[in-house]
Amino acid sequence: MCWFAIHVQLIHRVNGTPIDELPGFAIGGSQLTNMRYADDTVILADSAEKLQGLMDVVSRASEEKGLSINIAKSVTMVFSKTAQPPRCSIMINGQELKQVSSFNYLGSLLTSDSRSEQEIKRRIGIGKTAFQNMRKVMTNCKLSIATRKRFLKTYIIIYGQL
Repeated sequence: MCWFAIHVQLIHRVNGTPIDELPGFAIGGSQLTNMRYADDTVILADSAEKLQGLMDVVSRASEEKGLSINIAKSVTMVFSKTAQPPRCSIMINGQELKQVSSFNYLGSLLTSDSRSEQEIKRRIGIGKTAFQNMRKVMTNCKLSIATRKRFLKTYIIIYGQL
């Protein structure tokens, strides 16, 4: 296990208790407080008060290990079905985190309304752009129709996995 991962494991413990056992966001009868991938961590809570408490714990534990939370790269987002999501003011070391209505996490666009329309449009746009970039290959008369068909089938399989 790398040095950073060891510190992350230690940071996600409060007085020996895993952060996963603290109050967070209930899903299927379990409390979910965080999602981690590499050096990214998402802290989850069902109220601003719980989220502030979790952020205080993570911030304090990070500082004890000589690490700090990058305020410029940290944001908050409230998932809500209302047209205007409620305001969530989360502070770290006296600085308020910016609240956003969408952000990209692990290649997927998450929005505060929990809908997928923007993500679908974004992926279609990526596919269209990539396909336009291959236009010269698809219209190259020096390539046989069979080769262009094979290329198109391969391209569709790759695009389908975006």
